[in-house]
Amino acid sequence: MKYTLILLFFIVTNTISQSNLDSELFIDINTGKPYSGDFEIVNENGNVVFVTRYYEGIKYGREKTFYKSGVLKSNGKYMNGLLDSDFMEYYEDGSLKSLSHHYNGIKDGSFMIIDTDGNITGMEYENGELIR
Repeated sequence: MKYTLILLFFIVTNTISQSNLDSELFIDINTGKPYSGDFEIVNENGNVVFVTRYYEGIKYGREKTFYKSGVLKSNGKYMNGLLDSDFMEYYEDGSLKSLSHHYNGIKDGSFMIIDTDGNITGMEYENGELIR
């Protein structure tokens, strides 16, 4: 089952800290049980602005956010409710803004930020600690 909600719900849910959302079960309001399936939010123009997947109430799988225009804004993969993949952010023109590696919800490996002029700032993380 796929839920489609309006942007207003997206704005309201974003007032809650992301760490709280990631650590709590997502409950299906119709059954009162942990939700399994795709979940997306669309804006007033009908464009998808957020899409993710849940398994037994926990984020599991690809999560994407989009600008109002429909252009991809971010992309990452969750396992057992934790970011566990490369995480990419994009500018609205579609160019790469940042790339980071995560393991069990913790930054681990290279982290790269690209400014609008194409300048790259690189960092390295080990088990969540900045090492260079």
